[in-house]
Amino acid sequence: MEKILLITFTCLFLFSCASTGVIGNSTEVQSEYDRFDNKTKYETPEVRLLRPGLFDEFMDITNHRVDLKSSYRCDGEERCIPNQVIFSFSSQSNNWQYLYNSSLDMIINGNRHDYGEIERVGLVGTGTVYETLLFMMDLETFYEFSEAENIELRLGGDELTLTPKELIVFKNMANFIKESE
Repeated sequence: MEKILLITFTCLFLFSCASTGVIGNSTEVQSEYDRFDNKTKYETPEVRLLRPGLFDEFMDITNHRVDLKSSYRCDGEERCIPNQVIFSFSSQSNNWQYLYNSSLDMIINGNRHDYGEIERVGLVGTGTVYETLLFMMDLETFYEFSEAENIELRLGGDELTLTPKELIVFKNMANFIKESE
């Protein structure tokens, strides 16, 4: 009986670790004040868009993972209304994923948005390649993004879809900004 329980809990743990969705328990906007720069950073929790364990085009299991979060900064400790929101994709893999193609295209409720090649920073650690890709979205488009029912995106060669469950953190960020108006 103990073996069955151990196997069951192990499977549940592995399945929950490999799932997509919001990482952690909170979907609320987090803030951090830097007293040296006199700026406050507001950011969403990360959303896991691509998880390890999926099959690639050659039917090999991949360890490629992609997370997404958004943020903005304000002067001082007071909340502000940003002109733009920063989006940050974090990639972790055993190979470079976006070295030669870091373009971003989105379809938000059927409306196409082409961001072209976005800024990419990468480094290699013990057998793992870490890449961060950044782009700015104007506030009006961010509101459209946060209220969308359907968002598809292509980042490099990866085609991803954001589910309503994953979009909740961005809706919370939009509401947080609107409360500052």
